[in-house]
Amino acid sequence: MNGTNPMKTIKLTMGLLLAFFFLGGESLQAAGGKELPGFVLQELAHLAETYRILDLAAEKIWPGWTNYRDFPFLFEYQNGLRVLIGHPVPPGEFEKLADVRVENKDVYADFSHLSTRQLAPPLFAGGGPLPFGTTKEGKPVTTVMMNFMSIDILKKGGYGIIKGPYSVELQILCYIHELFHCFQNDHIKRDRVGNLRFNPDSPFAIYSEIEGQALLRAYKARNRQEAEAFIRDFLAARALKRKTGFPEEQQKQESSDELSEGTAVYTSMRTLEILGAGYESKLDLSKDTYYSGFKKAAYFENGYVDQLKASSEEIYDPIGKSYDYGCFQALLLERYYPGWQKIFSTEISSLNKELAKRIPVDEKELPAYEKRFREIYGLDRIQARCSEAIRKRDDAYHSLMSRRGMSYILNIKEVNQYENQLMEGAPLDKLGLINMYMEGTPAVKLDQSEISRISVPVEGNQLYYLKIVDTSWKSGQKPYSISFRAQDGSVYEDAVVTTPLFTLKTSRVRIDESSGRVKFTLLPVMKKD
Repeated sequence: MNGTNPMKTIKLTMGLLLAFFFLGGESLQAAGGKELPGFVLQELAHLAETYRILDLAAEKIWPGWTNYRDFPFLFEYQNGLRVLIGHPVPPGEFEKLADVRVENKDVYADFSHLSTRQLAPPLFAGGGPLPFGTTKEGKPVTTVMMNFMSIDILKKGGYGIIKGPYSVELQILCYIHELFHCFQNDHIKRDRVGNLRFNPDSPFAIYSEIEGQALLRAYKARNRQEAEAFIRDFLAARALKRKTGFPEEQQKQESSDELSEGTAVYTSMRTLEILGAGYESKLDLSKDTYYSGFKKAAYFENGYVDQLKASSEEIYDPIGKSYDYGCFQALLLERYYPGWQKIFSTEISSLNKELAKRIPVDEKELPAYEKRFREIYGLDRIQARCSEAIRKRDDAYHSLMSRRGMSYILNIKEVNQYENQLMEGAPLDKLGLINMYMEGTPAVKLDQSEISRISVPVEGNQLYYLKIVDTSWKSGQKPYSISFRAQDGSVYEDAVVTTPLFTLKTSRVRIDESSGRVKFTLLPVMKKD
């Protein structure tokens, strides 16, 4: 962080503000004497950069996109710090920072839930628009809520995030992605069929892989004629997939997800295309270690292309595919059929429908595509690989669900951890929101907790929960033992919990017991005033 003192407080004037943003280790003192770390202030500068980029790019990305400055942001950090930007009526726990603004937007901070957790920047944030607070008239305020976490999330990529080292460019693209979701809510019509989580069978997985490979080939095509041949392959594979017992409601969900998430990822690619032609940042890049002012736009574009290839080969996660498949359908529409966006403001459609209008595929010709898929895409190889993976997944699920005995639940939601991020490298099978670690899980360290290696199958579920079943447990047997420094009801501090299957060491934990189940909820350690 440039070798500066992280606890130093500087009194600012507006003229000094821009320079201050790049003193990464400095901090700003609020009215109550609490300090906003310098790396948070630097992130506010990145948000200001986002607005300036959208001033150049938004209308080129999607005609009529002008409301990107209308939505507040809420930055949430894993130590409990919250920073609110541009909210019309901040909740009472937020203190106004008199000497800092983001593009004429007031900034507020909430220090009331700070824990002792230490943050190690750089951090990466994901999130989305949600109601937060109200206007003076009592109406909900759509706010872009961003949860900052370890940059380890970038090791895997996926869901609109490309794999690679951390960079400010990726964070700015994420802000643009979420602001486009805000625009979608009032300006893009789509089927709203809920939030289905459908799980692929073999035919779905097989044809879905061909869809992705066809989009990749179409995007890389040397000319329009070549591209349209591959777009027809995509449309034929989709038609064949939807004839294999794929329910209509799930078809609508797939197309709706591609329109919603795919066009949001599309904003990232279009931003890169636009800025790649030349962009001069107002920020001092020499003082921002991880930002090059989009000088390497082509590098990031290639990352999204690589992400499409990886997504096409992913078998278990159709929701994840929607981000990449939707993005590249939109890119192809933009490349060959300018003005394609207009219809979405007046009627419900989908990206694949809009492609099919322009490049129709005769249903009578569909059987002939099977031969083409074998010759060009390796259909037989794809069938063998996907069928084996689906069989393995189904066997794992039935085996995991058949386990009976004492159930231990580890809840890591309160400490803002995702279970799959902790299990880096652990083999797993995936079914919707269930991650099945049939070979167990490695020892992991959280900020103030440690979980030993678990050698039996583990179920990860709903992003934050791990379930381990002790099939050897006998009725009347004590399910765990615990040593601790202090206790307040069911909450223990500096505790070591020992079960027959794992050991948990943690600074703070709540334990809830019921018949046949023990739940351990890891809790943050709050700072004392």
